[in-house]
Amino acid sequence: MTSMTRQHSVAASHARTAAEKTADYWTQGARTVTDLLPGLPQVDLLPAVERYFELVQQMVDINRHLAVRWAEAVGTLSGVVSEKAEAAGDLVREKAEAAGDLVREQAEQAEQAEQAEQAERVEQAIRSWPPAASA
Repeated sequence: MTSMTRQHSVAASHARTAAEKTADYWTQGARTVTDLLPGLPQVDLLPAVERYFELVQQMVDINRHLAVRWAEAVGTLSGVVSEKAEAAGDLVREKAEAAGDLVREQAEQAEQAEQAEQAERVEQAIRSWPPAASA
């Protein structure tokens, strides 16, 4: 049990004890008043209190169910978002690689064209060798 859990447990225990003592004092006070006034009608509040706490428990159960469903939905959503982000990252990497390959190919083609042009100039220079004599 963690320190925080122990602290909450102790606090809850103290609160429960205080509530029980308060209920006991109220009960004793009510009995004293009813003993002093014997003509008062007896009212049984126990069914109303039981119904109230049944309603509170139902609300707690409903809220728990909703919170669990919400947490599941968030977990599922974050998983989907993570998958989509990973897929988008993969796509971007693939496109970048393809663009890099295309640029390399074009650079190689440009270099080959430049080399071919230089080779043609050299060949023309060789064909026109020796230079024509000037008169």
